[in-house]
Amino acid sequence: MSYEQTLWKELPDVINPKYLKKQNRYKKWEYGYNAEYDFVCISKNGTIGSIIEIQNLRIALPAANEPYKRGETKKEQYWERFEYPKELQRIKSRFDWEEYPVEFKEKWYDYIDEEFKRRDEGFHFYNNGNPVYITGTHYMYLQWSKIDVGAPEYRESNRLFFIFWEAARQIQDVTECVTSKTDGLVSPLWHQQNWLIWRQSQVTQDSVYYQSLELTQKRCSPIRLFQYLLIIRFSSSQYKMVWIDQKQSWLTEFQRLNLRDENSKRI
Repeated sequence: MSYEQTLWKELPDVINPKYLKKQNRYKKWEYGYNAEYDFVCISKNGTIGSIIEIQNLRIALPAANEPYKRGETKKEQYWERFEYPKELQRIKSRFDWEEYPVEFKEKWYDYIDEEFKRRDEGFHFYNNGNPVYITGTHYMYLQWSKIDVGAPEYRESNRLFFIFWEAARQIQDVTECVTSKTDGLVSPLWHQQNWLIWRQSQVTQDSVYYQSLELTQKRCSPIRLFQYLLIIRFSSSQYKMVWIDQKQSWLTEFQRLNLRDENSKRI
């Protein structure tokens, strides 16, 4: 009996194909909740490629232009960090950058702009023959972050987590939920998952992250706490907590810095 995943599903024909093509052509889709079609659009380039459903939340993903291919065969197609140019590794701050000559800066403007674009809009690449989309936050995590075991690995569960997170941030009165690891088993994923939960709590208005289950139960109320069965013990998570209270979720954005603009220096 083959395994059939139920974490997410693709929703075909939500939008009339002709209308979808027209809107994509003129980049008319707006980022955020779309009341007409009852989905959250996380595309920041005005296009929609596919619509998926995660935990009853419908999410519109951006259309893929030319997904990155690491290789031509399926075996060669997987996530791998892009090499960081050695010339830029010597730069430790914005002030170091300003000391370099204009010729040097001109050489790397396109590279820097592309990295900021990926961090903002997300990234498409082929994984085992299939084009997949990761959000800008997920790209930042994979490309530029470091965890206790070194560079993070690409995981489908993380991809769904970041997509769901990106969509949930755009919804008013969203119910917060978090998975807490409590049984103390040793796993390389323990620190990674707790880091992700901590990062989520930093950008969610009026949220606090507690490492221990006891502190969470004392300070966060009301909480519905239940134990669920682990089919495969791939991490140390044994309890799931769901906040019943509703809190307002605020849109979080950042202003992309233009290194070509002299007025943006030394802010």
